[in-house]
Amino acid sequence: MTLKGPFVMDAIYDMGEDMGSAALLGEGNLTLSIKDAFFRFSAFGRAIGKLELESLEVDLGFSGVTWSFDGLTFDGAPNDLSSLARLVKTVFDLVWREPTKTSLVEGVRCAINHTVHVSD
Repeated sequence: MTLKGPFVMDAIYDMGEDMGSAALLGEGNLTLSIKDAFFRFSAFGRAIGKLELESLEVDLGFSGVTWSFDGLTFDGAPNDLSSLARLVKTVFDLVWREPTKTSLVEGVRCAINHTVHVSD
């Protein structure tokens, strides 16, 4: 999956006295690609007296992210964000695993059931 389009970024990050601040500025074209993305969804419900979603399984992932921000500068210098793109994949893999994955999916299942039963 690839997204392309214009971007405008004007961000000043102030990281406190010890770290200082940085400017992330730019205007140009953005290309974002997500390689081998997948989404799997399975649900089981029943309606005995009331509709209820009994189980929900969700899996999603990707093998990598690449992006290009033509014209983006970090404190005035061009910046290669490929290492940040690799970090996105690493963080996603750390978050989207057990037990966090099950907790997030269960939270969505409970929210769906609550929404369905608000009028009860």
